[in-house]
Order: sequence, then structure tokens, then C-alpha cells
Amino acid sequence: MFLCGLWYRDEFVRTPQGWRIQHRYEERSYYPVAEYLGNVLGGARGWRIRSVSHFVERHGLIVIIALGESIASIGVGVVGEPISWPIVAAAVLGLTLSAALWWAYFDVTSLLAERAFAACPLDDRARLARDAYSYLHLPLVAGIVLLALG
Repeated sequence: MFLCGLWYRDEFVRTPQGWRIQHRYEERSYYPVAEYLGNVLGGARGWRIRSVSHFVERHGLIVIIALGESIASIGVGVVGEPISWPIVAAAVLGLTLSAALWWAYFDVTSLLAERAFAACPLDDRARLARDAYSYLHLPLVAGIVLLALG
């Protein structure tokens, strides 16, 4: 839960009745900044990416999950409503948009990125992986999820 800025913790608290567990949620909006900044300052030294296709495929699976959840949210949003033409039109538009996002990522961008990633020298791959896949996939997946929210 670091990226959403919430920190959850349990702590033991002594009360007159004895010990009990207290659940706490604390807002820590500096955690995402600290995570990103720490990775930038720490660098990507010591990491090696030998299989570019495996690395790209794993990040693509995260995008597929986000797109699948956006498709599922199309049906969840109208539960209990009678089927009407505006609902059908919105569902078709949502499916078309999800298909367009899938096509743009998997048929165009992912293939070009994998080729550029494979052409990169072995020593620079970790830095490129950190920048392109770790840093840029978070806003990409967040955009898909927020688009699904409407």
C-alpha cells in the first residue's frame, strides 16, 4: 500500500482490561516520492536483465490484468439497471476503448520497446528497465484503472 500513500499497521496497546491489538491507518504521502527518489539516487548498478522477452512479457501481464479489470467494470457499473440503448452504447464504447488500448500497447508499443530494449547494451538494460518499465508502467496502469472508473 505504499503507492497509495496509506500505511497500515497493527500495534499492541495496554489497556486496563489487558493487552489488545489496535489497527491504524496513517497517511504517508511521502512514501511514493521516497520510493521513486531512492531508486533514482541508488541507480541500477548490480542488476542484470538477460531475457528481454521475459521481462517485457511480465510487465505486459500486468497491463492485461488492468485491461481485464476495466472490461469487468463495464458490467459491474450497471448491475440492477434495466438494459437500454444508452447502456448498450456505453458498453460497446468501453469495449472498443479497451480493445484500442490493448492494440496500441501489445501490437505497437510493446514490440517496438522490446526491440529497442534488446538492442541496448547489457550494462544499460537495468537502467532502461527501471525507467521504462518500473517508472512508466505505474502511470500507465493507473491511467487504465482511472479510465475504467469513468
